[in-house]
Amino acid sequence: MFSRLDPSIKLFGILIIIIVACLATLPIMSSHQANITLDALKEGASKERAYNLVLSLLKDAETGQRGYLIGNDDSFLDPYNAGVAGIPDALEDLQRFAVSEKEGALVARIAELSRAKIREMDQTIRAKKGGDTQAALDMVASQRGKVLMDELRALLGHELRALAANRNQLREELTATLGYNSALGVGASLASLVLIVAVVYIVSKSLNERAESARQSRAMHYWLSSLP
Repeated sequence: MFSRLDPSIKLFGILIIIIVACLATLPIMSSHQANITLDALKEGASKERAYNLVLSLLKDAETGQRGYLIGNDDSFLDPYNAGVAGIPDALEDLQRFAVSEKEGALVARIAELSRAKIREMDQTIRAKKGGDTQAALDMVASQRGKVLMDELRALLGHELRALAANRNQLREELTATLGYNSALGVGASLASLVLIVAVVYIVSKSLNERAESARQSRAMHYWLSSLP
């Protein structure tokens, strides 16, 4: 049956199949890219939370340390104890997110500085608890703890800014991909409509031409049969 069709219809049918296949493939590819971008956004958000948590715990511990050294209220040790207790797990999370050698080296440095900062704070608190408040204050005045914390803030802050920039870029890419998907959907609908109209037109034209040819053939047959 297919071999009896008009050649132009055959060609147009093949063209339709190719176009439909392309229209079906492009959205799948675009959606796959959108899923990759979403996964990258989720991973980046998890990294940001992990770096923010380490910085927040260090700040809480330092705030508790200073409050305890300046005053005589043991309640200041609550944020210190909570911060120190949470830092090891937070550092493990950072290590888990370190997927490159560069990130691994960064996390290792942050862990080293964090442990040194905890030791420095612990020494001052122990001195205060032992009754040697002046020794504890002298340790703080030596600026060793400040130097450690400044480097930690710099390293963590730099990484957080880089993650934020990457997040913004990924969001822009996702917005562009979703916009492309929408435009592709509209384009596919319009292309399908055009194809349907074209198919109807060509098939109707072909049928009309065949009907006219058959009519002319019958007329010729009638005229020939009427000859003496």
